[in-house]
Amino acid sequence: MKKEILLMSLIVLGSALGHTQNPVPVMVRSPKEKMKFYPCSACHRPSTSLGEVPLTAQGQREGHRHRTLEFKHMPEVQECFICHGHQNPDTLVLLDGQSISYEQVPLLCGQCHGLKKGEWEKGLHGRLEGNWQTQKIKPICIECHDAHKPKFPKLKAFPPPHLPNLGKKKGDHHEMDSTSSKPH
Repeated sequence: MKKEILLMSLIVLGSALGHTQNPVPVMVRSPKEKMKFYPCSACHRPSTSLGEVPLTAQGQREGHRHRTLEFKHMPEVQECFICHGHQNPDTLVLLDGQSISYEQVPLLCGQCHGLKKGEWEKGLHGRLEGNWQTQKIKPICIECHDAHKPKFPKLKAFPPPHLPNLGKKKGDHHEMDSTSSKPH
């Protein structure tokens, strides 16, 4: 009995000590380097109206750039300003109107995808780069998902591999044993 109490005490103490140590910080990477059309302000000027999308001179020259954008996120909403800031084109905007940076995109996605955001925070959704001793990097939503079409395409399965012949004919391994009425 004393051994069990001592063992339990050591387990509890070890667990408590593990929680008092400073954990290695988890960082997020800025997605801006990989974004095709960033900064947005190169082509878009700030707007006071949600209905207009004022363009800079460069934006007027390159106005065709978003025509190839396929929007399949929320079929009922075809408005850029649900997520993108119209007063500051280089920011995102939450449903309450608060501007956030692109590094804070999990806050934006989490407004509608709260369960996935919770899983991401706990490490159950997405991945974690690094190890227990080094700085950890947690990719944010738009590093894996296209923000405008987040659902992954369906994958086509490959056919099964060909099995080696091994010199046996199909069905040979189930032949009847001559001394028995049952298959081997």
